[in-house]
Parts: sequence; structure tokens; C-alpha cells
Amino acid sequence: MTWQSKFGYTVLIMLIWLSVATAARVVMEDGDAGSLPDEAQIVNEEVDLSDGILEIHGSITPGNDEDMYRIEISIPMLFSANTNLPGVFIEDTRLFLFDVNGNGVCANHDNPNALPGDPNASLAVIPQGTCEISFNTLIPPGTYFIAISTVERYPVFTAGDPSSHIFPDTPRDLVVRPFVNAGPIAGWEGTGQRGDLYIIQLTGVNYPDPKCEFVGKTDDDNSNATTLHYLATDPNLNIASVDVTRLNLLVDSDLVPEVRIPLDPADPDNPDTLAVLGQGDSLSIDPPRDTVAIDVYNPNRFADLESEIRVTNTVGGVGFCSFLANRDLEPNPPFCSGPQVVEGEPRPTLQEIVQDAQSGIQRIEVDFLRNADLTINGRPAGRSDVIEFSPPTTRPITIRAVKIDETERATVVVLIYDNAGNVSRCDPHILHFVLEDSFVIRENVAGLGQAEHHVTIHNGDNGVTLVAVQANEGQVHARRLDDHEEGWVNTEADMVEGNDNTIKLTVIGDQGSETIVVIADQASNQPVVTTTNLSTTQPLNVKHNHNWGRAP
Repeated sequence: MTWQSKFGYTVLIMLIWLSVATAARVVMEDGDAGSLPDEAQIVNEEVDLSDGILEIHGSITPGNDEDMYRIEISIPMLFSANTNLPGVFIEDTRLFLFDVNGNGVCANHDNPNALPGDPNASLAVIPQGTCEISFNTLIPPGTYFIAISTVERYPVFTAGDPSSHIFPDTPRDLVVRPFVNAGPIAGWEGTGQRGDLYIIQLTGVNYPDPKCEFVGKTDDDNSNATTLHYLATDPNLNIASVDVTRLNLLVDSDLVPEVRIPLDPADPDNPDTLAVLGQGDSLSIDPPRDTVAIDVYNPNRFADLESEIRVTNTVGGVGFCSFLANRDLEPNPPFCSGPQVVEGEPRPTLQEIVQDAQSGIQRIEVDFLRNADLTINGRPAGRSDVIEFSPPTTRPITIRAVKIDETERATVVVLIYDNAGNVSRCDPHILHFVLEDSFVIRENVAGLGQAEHHVTIHNGDNGVTLVAVQANEGQVHARRLDDHEEGWVNTEADMVEGNDNTIKLTVIGDQGSETIVVIADQASNQPVVTTTNLSTTQPLNVKHNHNWGRAP
């Protein structure tokens, strides 16, 4: 309990009590510290590294009162608990240590170091190196509970049963271990004979855990890669190991991030002494060091990187380099390769490769589809469908359109969104001309956007002789073609702003000749595709929507 609510001491006495540990880190009892592990006061304050001392100041009321605190024992060989101090006004104290589960570990009644006739011999002390879990075996580092009471007040493992002692009452001037069959603390018995202000002076506890600090990053000007630099430090207990518990690029990719740690601090750039770790890997630092440089290599800085790296000191204290490295803002939209004619198919077929090698493609929307069967990575997709990629993928995606009625115009409009919010519009217009009853066919393609100025002509086995192309009222471009020849026309100079452009096509050839003409915003300058083998390892989530909307 707080001293104000229990005692009428003068301000002078209080000042004397507080002044005894001006060099140590002091923790004040907050109200009542509690009596059992689930109600114990948690001591989060770290030890004062200048002297390694942490002190708890509180008070006990005579009768049924005791206080318990949760602490972290960092260095077992340095652990001690001492109430034999100036400013302790209780005449007879007892100290008890419990593990994280409430089981008894060690206890003391009277100071083991007291000389005969010492008036303070009844003040409990657990000296360094005396709290053992078995003979000559010190307790391990970890979470513990330290409790203080006065004479005749003791913990029990069965609530209400005064015979269920956890610790023996004698010998009083030694640090004792619990009874073999004692269970975890369940309550307290006995009546405390005295009460007053106390101080528990602790050593070997609440040392700072290792720290991990981000110190900067280095981008690779020749690629999309970046390296994140971290510094793990523990100047007190040194770092003994590094574990990569999580390391993931949040994008579907063949690229693999790495953790790189120089083994020779004097020569950190030497590749022969560089440890390279992946997810699940561990590295022992031998000998332990107070500082360890940790570099996280991200092969794609336009993709999110999730990482957790655990650093452990020589006594089991743990610190984490945990972060979600947000992607850099990607300025580039997804890439559309331009349509390619697929030979060897029974109906006119176009193929387009789309890819975003930086932040990855997040979804594909089929914005408009006329007179064509569409597949994306070999899976059917209909008009207004949305194909989602989770995680986003940096792999190439194959889009194929197969014309349904060869005598009618086919149009495909696909919107490609990357994970940075950029969008590309892939929208080829496919026209198949067959000169059955005449030597000339004319067709106008209206409603084109300004960017749709690339015209690609694909002659087949029995190709046409000439194709003339005119955008709006501009220049007429005529291309003579042989069988199996491709021709390209760029009408960019004659296109106007907006979506009200018209390209006029005139096709001339022998009866029975045929050709495929593609109008798009990308030139089809890829080789003709002859394979129909499609495969993918990326799962697709296709959302079907049969609201056909209107043509663009």
C-alpha cells in the first residue's frame, strides 16, 4: 500500500527514504502491488546501467499484507535481492522468488551475510549466485515474480490451507529452495507482525534487450533492387545470434530477398566473409559482438517487403528488427506487348503479353468484349469480368482473343492495374478480310482513341496484295505484301485528341486471298506466335459480371 494512506510520517522521513538510492533506477509501488502473479505489479523500468541497480520502494501494512512484482532476470549470476538498506523501516522482512508459472524458486528469511549481533540480521537478502534451481545450477534468465512479506506471513500452494508451505521456514539464515512437491502459489497464510516502508534492491534484472535501428537504404541504379540497412546493438550483454523468422516479398515473383551480415566487422565489404540468410535461417555470432550490421536486400523496391529478424543476446534477451518496408512509388504503368497473331489456329487469334516487373499486376478488368472469346493465362474471361492476383504478380500474363464471326469486326478492351495504382489499356481491334467475291474491300473503323494509331497487317498463306491505311483525312499509306509477310503503318501524325478518330482501310488482292489487320495503341512488332501451349502457376480469382454495359 502507499505510505500516504497508512502512515503519518513527516516529509523529512520521506525525503530520507527516497534519498537512499539516488544513483539507482527507482520504481514506486503503485497503490497495492498485489499478492499473486496475475495481479502483481509489472516492473517495466530498465536497470540503471551505471551501477546495475534497480530499486522497488513500497510499504506493507501489519497483518495480512504482502507485495509481489513481476521482473525480468537478465543475468542470473548477477541476480540479487536485498532489503538490508538504510531507509527500510520494517524490522523483519521475508523475500520469495517465483517463476513465470508461479512455482517457488528460492526464498530467504534472515540475511545470510549478517555477522553475530547485527541488528539488521532479520532483513531478508538473496545474495548473488545463491538462487538455484538445483545444486550448483543457477536459475535461467526469464520472467519471475519477487514477493516481500513480514515475519510469519508466508505463501502456500493451496488457498486456505496453512500447512501447504511452498518454502521451508528453516534454516532462516540461508537461501532455501521450495519443497519438492510444492505447487504454484495459490495464496498467503499467517499474520504479518510488522509493517512499514521497504526497499527491495535488485541486481541482474531488467537489462535492456538488444536494440535494432534502421539507419538508411541504398538503391541500385542499375536495377529495381534496394538494400535496407539496420544496426543491432547490445553494449551490455552482446549479441549471440540472429534468426530470420520472416522474409517475404508481398508479390508473386521469382525474385528472392536476402539478409546479409558481415562476419568480419573490420572488413564488411568482403564477399568471402558475408553470411547470406533467407527465411528460417539462423546465424551464431561467435564471438558475440555488441554491434551487428544487418542488411536486408530487396530485389524489387516497388514491391512491399515483410520481414522479422530476431537478435538474441548472450543471456537470452531478445530484440526484433520487424518491419513492413513499403514499396517505392512506381511511375511506370503495366506493359502491353502489342497484339501478335497466333498461327495454326482454326479461327483468327491474337495474343498479347502484359507484365509489370516492378509493383506487379494486381488485377485485370475486361472492360469491353465484342465478337471474341477471351482467355487470360488459359482461363476463360467474359465481358466485365475482374481477374484478381493475390499477391500481385510480376510474371508475364498471356491474354488471347479468338474471333467468333470471321466476317465481323472484333474488339477487346482490357484494363491492366498494377499494385501502385497505375493502369494500362490494352484494346486491339481485330479485322479479318477475305476477298471472296471481289478484288477490293473497304472498311472504316470509327470511334478510335488518339493513341490507337498502330496498324499491323498479317498476311497468311494466301495473302492479299496491298493494304491502304488512312487516318481521318490524312495521308494514305499503302503497303504491298507478299504471302506470310507483316506490314506496319503508324498514323500518329493524323490522329486528333479524343476518341473520335476513324481509320479507313482498303484491301486489294486476288479472289480467295485474306489478311488480318490489327489496330491498337501498341505496335505488333513481335514474331508471329506458333505455339498454343499455355500454363501458369499464378492462381486467378475471376469475378464474373454479366452487366454488359456499353461499348467504349
